[in-house]
This record gives sequence, structure tokens and C-alpha cells, in this order.
Amino acid sequence: MTNCIEIPIALSRAVARILVNSECVRIQDTQLTTGRRAPYYINLREVSALPEVNVAICRELAAVVQCLGADAIMGIPDASNLLAMTTGLVGESKIPVLRMPKELGREQLFGESHLPAGASVVVIDDVISDGGSKIKPVRHLSALGYLVTAIVVVVNRCEGGADFILNREQVPVIALCTIHHILEELSAQSRITPEQREQIESYIREANFQSPTTSS
Repeated sequence: MTNCIEIPIALSRAVARILVNSECVRIQDTQLTTGRRAPYYINLREVSALPEVNVAICRELAAVVQCLGADAIMGIPDASNLLAMTTGLVGESKIPVLRMPKELGREQLFGESHLPAGASVVVIDDVISDGGSKIKPVRHLSALGYLVTAIVVVVNRCEGGADFILNREQVPVIALCTIHHILEELSAQSRITPEQREQIESYIREANFQSPTTSS
């Protein structure tokens, strides 16, 4: 079903279709948390009101995590706590879930007492853009003695974040789908004009030349 190294194209297209049909993708001018403006927005918080969608996505996340052989998972607060909790419950075998407090200065993670020293942890998040927001959680886990084996996300926005994290932290990023799969699905459903698609693709090209921030 899911390969640890390369996600099957059929699965990526299926996830993209789920996101488009669930109205998690909006083609609109949006100001990101970094201050940058983007011509589209992916809002996976919407799945909290769609249990079947949440479970379907998290089953695929769990398959990747189990393939990686992780001892535990952790969502990046607060957006991905629900994804991580559901992922820990819906796989073929249950996966312990760590929770990181919003204040990263707190030394101990919630749930940490149930894991052995040196346990392997996979970080779960909804999207990755430039990768800036992934640095602190990865380093926090490493400082506590855990081995971060991968970051698994639902969508790679293809803004250079995966390469940035791999080069900076030597942690691979695995995505169920990319913005390009989503654009293909939007086009197939005639929910995006050629002009809108070109605008987004142009934005992606430009974003790859900007420095990472503390965004996704």
C-alpha cells in the first residue's frame, strides 16, 4: 500500500482527491503566518469536522509510520495534534503519541515517561512549505535523546522545505501528496482555471528561491 521511500502515485492522487473534495484547498489570495502572500491555502483543520476524511488520511500516515518502524510519533502543535492522535489509533498496530507543549522550553514531553531512552520518533504535520517551523521540534526531540527518523506530512507545498530539512537536520521528509497532485485534481474537476494554475506554479517557483522562515 505505502512505500517508505516513495509514495505510490495512485495513493498521492487519491489523497489529493480527498483534500479537494473536502474543500480543504482554497484558491484565494492568502496571507501566511510568515507575512508572505500565497495564491492558495491548504487548511487541514477542516478535517476535524469530517471524521471519515480524518481517518482515511491518518490510516495512510500510520502505514508510513509503521513502515518506518518508529517507536512513537509526535504532532507539531497545535495544528497537527489531531492528526497525530488519530494516526496513533487507526493503524494496524497502535503507535504511542508524544505531545509537545507550545512552550518549547519545557523539558519533558507529554507521554515521554512511557518511552525508552533513545526511542525513534516520527514527526507528523499537515503541510511543509519552506520547512522553517520543523527545525525547533526536531532539535527539541534530539536534545531530549530521541532519534528523529523522518517527518511525515500530508502535503508538500514544494517550496524547498523537504530539501532544507534534509540538508540542515539530516531528516527525510515524506509526503502523501504534493501541491502538484492537488493542481492536477483541481484541473481534472474544472475547479481551477489555467490562469490560476499558472499563478500558483509561478508562486512555487519563486518560493524556492526565498530563505526559510518559521512557517510550515
